[in-house]
Formats: sequence, structure tokens, C-alpha cells
Amino acid sequence: MRQRLSTLGFISCTAALMACVGANAATSSEAASITAQMANTAVIYSNTEEVYFDAEAGKEAAPKLTISVNSGKVTYLDDYDVPIPAPVGVSVVKMAPDIVILNTGKRTTELRRGNPIKCWASVRKDKTKPGGKDDWHFVGELKSHDQGGRIRIGGGESGTPAAMFRMRTVYWPQPSTSRPSKVLYIHTAEDPERAVSYSWANIDASRVGVNLRWIQVSCTIEGAERGSQVSKDTFRG
Repeated sequence: MRQRLSTLGFISCTAALMACVGANAATSSEAASITAQMANTAVIYSNTEEVYFDAEAGKEAAPKLTISVNSGKVTYLDDYDVPIPAPVGVSVVKMAPDIVILNTGKRTTELRRGNPIKCWASVRKDKTKPGGKDDWHFVGELKSHDQGGRIRIGGGESGTPAAMFRMRTVYWPQPSTSRPSKVLYIHTAEDPERAVSYSWANIDASRVGVNLRWIQVSCTIEGAERGSQVSKDTFRG
């Protein structure tokens, strides 16, 4: 029977992964790859896609789980990548470069590796500029990942309605004929689950954007191309 590790064991094992290969059923090459990936940068994994498609198929879905692994330390995150306490009873079944499989106590669940994204977003303000032109609340250098990580913008003292956006990397299960895609979703504060609009691009796209006239968002897969040069000073609405 495959040995399962506690969350504490996951942290300790990741820190000294080569010594824990047997416990995680990973090959030495997988272990070396994971160790290199986690040495100096955070790697995010999430089961967003599994949870979504299980629910759509009427199956009992696992709880939404997202983790960040950085230099051997595992941190659980909420939908906005904010650290939260580790869930009770969750254990590790397998770690590999692109997936982590956890056991929730009721079932196993697969967390896919997320690609980091860097975005800018701008929301139109409720009041216009002197002279009647639209005024915009612009924010750059917004970071998340393409496994459903969410980013808030606007609301409060910004003078704009609150909004949220997220990106998914979607591989539709059979028998769907939909092609794998990068999908960018826009949400209002009133309904954080059902998007008011979305745009999509080829699965290999390095950038996805959307312009709904009241909100504009552009997200680049980090490392895929040169980052956007748009800033608060150069944005023109």
C-alpha cells in the first residue's frame, strides 16, 4: 500500500525531496526536476479544473484546493492567493513537476501546476474628467496564475465599481470537441461565480485581453513574451 504523508510530512519531504522519493512514488528524475523548480521560486498548483468539471458532470467534487510551494515550504491559498490555514486531514499521494495529487480523506484530487501571469486592468470611474471625458482607475503589475487565480480591482475609494477577473487553462474532457484554451473571465462584485463576460485564445497564447468599455484587462503569461509596457501614465482608455 502506498504510503501517504501528512501536510507536515509534505513540507518536510519537499524540503529534502531526494530522500523522500519512495514515500511520494516519484522517480529520481521527477524529484530532481521538482527540487530545481522549487528552489528559488513559488510554484502554484490548483484543482480548479477538476472541481469545475466534476460539478458540471453531476459528480461529488473535491473541495477547492490551491497550494504554493516555495523553497520546500507549502502554503495553502484561497481564491485570491492569500495564505490560509492548512486543511485538516489532507495528505499527499504523489508529487510530480506538473501535478500534485492529494487525498482529502474521502477521495483523491489532482492539482495542476499554474503558469504565473502578470496583468494590468483599468475600470472606468463613475465620474468623468473635467470636460466630460471618461476617467479610468488603472492598476498594473497584478500577478496571479492561470489555474483560476482571482484578482480584485476597483471599488472603495477608487471611484469605480468593484470587479474581479481570473484566468483558466482549460482542457475540456471527452466527448467535448472544444479546443484547449486560455480563458479570461470578468466578474462583478455582485456575482463572483458567474462571469458577466469572457474571452479566450489558443492554449499556447502568451497574452489574453478583453475590453468591455467599462473594464479593460490584459494578462501575459510570464516568460512567454516581453511584458506589457502600458502604465498608468500611458493608458489612454
